[in-house]
Amino acid sequence: AVVSTQSTGARVQLYRTENRPVPGVTVWLATITNSTPTAVTEVSMEMSGEGGGRVKLSPPSAKQLSPFSPICPASPIQQVVVTTEETKGISLSLTYTCNGCTETKEGNVTF
Repeated sequence: AVVSTQSTGARVQLYRTENRPVPGVTVWLATITNSTPTAVTEVSMEMSGEGGGRVKLSPPSAKQLSPFSPICPASPIQQVVVTTEETKGISLSLTYTCNGCTETKEGNVTF
């Protein structure tokens, strides 16, 4: 399953993996990419579970994204996300700086 949230500057995609370390736990891979021709810095993502579930995030692979280039795409920021079976959805908050302005985007993903 792929879930995508896009805003001006950054795009978040969640990929559900086949990995089930223990019963009742789902592992996701979150990737954050840049869609602007300028660098995105100070990237931070927070998530919380809906429906009584728990969410745990690994540390991000980076804190900034290079400018978008259709010829040579920049490496995304990646984070492993672990959810419990009770999780009915995820609320996420993405904060970053682009062109000197700090932006916070929030969204919900239900599954």
